[in-house]
Amino acid sequence: MNKVGQFLEEKVMPVAAKIAEQKHLTAIRDGLILGIPILIVGSIILILANFPVTGYPEFMASIFGEFWRQPLVIIYDATFAFYGVFSCLGIAFRLAEKYKIDALSTAVIALSCFVIQLPDHHNTWSISLSFTGAGVLFLALLTAIVTVEICRLVIKKGIVIRMPDGVPPSVSRSFVALIPAAFSILAAILIRIAVSFTAYGDLNSMITQIISAPLANLGASLFGVIISVLMIHLLWSLGLHGAMIVESVMLAIWMDLMGKNLAAYQAGQAIPYVVTKQFFDMWLYIGGSGATLALVCLMAFRARSKQVKTLGRMALPAGIFNINEPVIFGLPIVMNPTIAIPFILTPVVLAVITYFAMSTGIVARPAGLAVPWTAPFIMSGFLATGGKISGVALQIFNFIIAGLIYLPFFSVWDKKKLEEEQQASTAANSKTLSA
Repeated sequence: MNKVGQFLEEKVMPVAAKIAEQKHLTAIRDGLILGIPILIVGSIILILANFPVTGYPEFMASIFGEFWRQPLVIIYDATFAFYGVFSCLGIAFRLAEKYKIDALSTAVIALSCFVIQLPDHHNTWSISLSFTGAGVLFLALLTAIVTVEICRLVIKKGIVIRMPDGVPPSVSRSFVALIPAAFSILAAILIRIAVSFTAYGDLNSMITQIISAPLANLGASLFGVIISVLMIHLLWSLGLHGAMIVESVMLAIWMDLMGKNLAAYQAGQAIPYVVTKQFFDMWLYIGGSGATLALVCLMAFRARSKQVKTLGRMALPAGIFNINEPVIFGLPIVMNPTIAIPFILTPVVLAVITYFAMSTGIVARPAGLAVPWTAPFIMSGFLATGGKISGVALQIFNFIIAGLIYLPFFSVWDKKKLEEEQQASTAANSKTLSA
């Protein structure tokens, strides 16, 4: 185990640390997260518009009238339907910040370039809301990155208009952004024209067929899930924020699949994908990464060691809301092989169980609704599946399985800590008597 630990520390951790600090990946992660609050609001509205109770639509119509859903649809269109726009703005803003160029101006330039690349709506040169949501996420991502890189290069080469010192900073920044904007927009329109002569027709279709679809197939597969889960928890056990590192690569894929599930849910069609962001948050990470709520409950209610029991009771309130840093660093799980083994193993087992339960139709699939990752389990399973009890039942089952996996390892650690406390108590008593 020492050799394995040494290998991980010397070979794996430096690579993981570089990934965590890579500008483009961190900008993608932070930019996508920017739109999450908007998606959560949209999800709540969508649940209100389609609450899974017999007679609910008639009840609402009797109070608010025949068109009671119309305001809810407007809110949905202003949230979910613009996620691609929010993502483009967010990613460009965060990446420009890292390059220390004017982030706001660069984000606006990126948005203009993104709009240029949007597919025509039946060749009418108008923009459809179907082309501004999660379905164009990869287009938004690539447009944001390319635009920022063009702006950075132009500014680095000094091809900008500099105003005299007496000019207000806001005006000066606008003129500095003028030439980078011109280069970026020119590049965007030339790319659009060039792609229009290909069989793809538009850049979004090209990206979807060449990049997005293969990545989605990998991210949506059980193999992709297991690899992601193993990497996340291996990194966590080394003291690195595994979810933050892996999601910088995979989050765009899972959010894209979430958008496709939501479109099917709205249309009353079968949900196409099992794996989305909610698949991980609601069924694999009950209590946080490693499904540690079960471990925290064991600590709080079964531990004989005072140290372990006290930590468990202190960590329980946070664990209910899927925040588990207290137990990861307090127990600890980091660099602790006894607990790191079930910490890595448990979510892998839950991933296999959840994937097969949903892919076979025993349990409802995630409906694409953006349930907050801090939502307590049971409630989150109900909401994420669009109001299906099977989602709750699977969460409870997974919680029990997690507890059974953690139990023998927890018992070993608890016994060790109890013996340490007893030895410390004996030593203290001996010192008191000798004094």
